Amino acid sequence: MLMALALHRHNRSYINLSANRIEKGRPNGLPFLFSRPMPCQLWIYWCIIIFLILPPNAYPQPQESQRGIEIKETAQPPDITIKGDYWALIIGINKYPNLPAKWQLEGAVPDARAVKDMLIKKYGFAEERVVFISDEQATRKGIITWLRELSKSIKEQDNLFIYYAGHGVYESESESGWWIPSNAELEDTSSYISNAEIRDAIRTIKAKHILTVADSCFSKSLLGGATRSLGEQSIKQVYQDKSRQVITSGGLKPVLDKGEGGHSVFANSLLRLLDSNQDKYLTSSEIFPKLRDSVSNATSGDQVPVSGVITGVGDENGDFIFINNKLAKAVEPAATETLKTKEDEIKFQEQQRRLEEETKKKLEEVKREMEKMKLEAERAIQEEREKLEQERIARDREQKRLEDERKRLEEERKKKEKRWNAPPVAPAF
Repeated sequence: MLMALALHRHNRSYINLSANRIEKGRPNGLPFLFSRPMPCQLWIYWCIIIFLILPPNAYPQPQESQRGIEIKETAQPPDITIKGDYWALIIGINKYPNLPAKWQLEGAVPDARAVKDMLIKKYGFAEERVVFISDEQATRKGIITWLRELSKSIKEQDNLFIYYAGHGVYESESESGWWIPSNAELEDTSSYISNAEIRDAIRTIKAKHILTVADSCFSKSLLGGATRSLGEQSIKQVYQDKSRQVITSGGLKPVLDKGEGGHSVFANSLLRLLDSNQDKYLTSSEIFPKLRDSVSNATSGDQVPVSGVITGVGDENGDFIFINNKLAKAVEPAATETLKTKEDEIKFQEQQRRLEEETKKKLEEVKREMEKMKLEAERAIQEEREKLEQERIARDREQKRLEDERKRLEEERKKKEKRWNAPPVAPAF
């Protein structure tokens, strides 16, 4: 450093020491070496000599922890304990029977299935706690029913991941957004699932962490305007506090359905990030910046994912944590009361089908009853018409009889008048 300083100031003839000020012609009692100003070159030689004479331990030694990039232990704590179970509701919709051909999708169901497989194989989601519904199962009733059933089964320490791939609709005037279930009717918002309904359903779920990932058009409207930056918070900190987050594939614009690998651009980027992760713990806040940049670059900025908090449903600034099953042993799942086995899931599906059949049967009965009422009404109207026609005929007959009677009386009157007006006939003798 001294050499650098001397070279930096090579244009000056003498060195002025700040600790012992030496002015030309004024010795201050120091040894002869420093009693008068020294030429610059001589000062450099003395610095080199001192550097060679001093022992190595006289200089501060760098610590090994300061080399390279330090990975803080707080970022990947070895002792974090995930107490609850991991649940997932995966929804993918390609087929919309009641909508025009241009509304039909190709990539939503493969995207949803790939996300499901990733969660089970790499992130330790138990298959019996992963609910996968698609197309004809993903009706308005089916989606809302599963959200209600999960709210009954999920405990306070559990975690829920919701993935939706399908159509979305946004109305700018009311600033309202909807998910479009498979049985939706064109331009009939009552057959859609509003963002308010989704928020209400999430509000009733007692889970510690809920992450909703929506790969649909206009999905930003689910956010409610809140965003978050976690900064330097550790995994342990964000796990302790509840979270209600959402990652959407875009803002208030249409998003692409199909891209590389048969998946949407958003789903493909998400799957690659989850698959390439080599850390034991991965938070949604770590995923999002990479996901946003990947999708934005792939679409030349036409599609930019958005992340934030679902407001008004209990978020406490926590974060959803994925556990890499290949690097960490999952804690034994806590016992749950319902939907814990395949048999429970099959039983519920059978119950749902039975309810749908009963509803269909009742609708058919109502339809038959309405047909019957319609026929009875038509028959009553016909009978009334016939009755009126008969009354009309009777009136016509009565009028004709009266007219005939009038004519007969008129003829009799004329005969009488003729008889009275006739000249008297002389009696014959």
